[in-house]
Amino acid sequence: MKKLIALVIILISASYCISTPHPGALVTYTSQHVLDKQRGSLLGTGKVEKMGESCSYSSWILMTFFYFGGGASIQDATKEAGISRIAVVDRSSLAILGPVFYRECVQVWGE
Repeated sequence: MKKLIALVIILISASYCISTPHPGALVTYTSQHVLDKQRGSLLGTGKVEKMGESCSYSSWILMTFFYFGGGASIQDATKEAGISRIAVVDRSSLAILGPVFYRECVQVWGE
């Protein structure tokens, strides 16, 4: 019983390592627009012609074997799609069973 309580406490604590706004018990998928606070708009100076995506994947349980970090950056997404002027930046996250598996992605739209 003590091991079960300890496991539940660890899982609840580890669920806050995920950047989803509202972690769910089974599956959580969220997407957000990144807002430029200085200008107060969602759009940059570019046109919405291409889309590049950069993701990072990880798992709390399999972290030593299954961590593909380093992704989920605007620079990687623009390089992948050949974008020179950014129009919109979106962000999405997927979490399965809390911290058991999660994916963080950045989508960049531009020309």
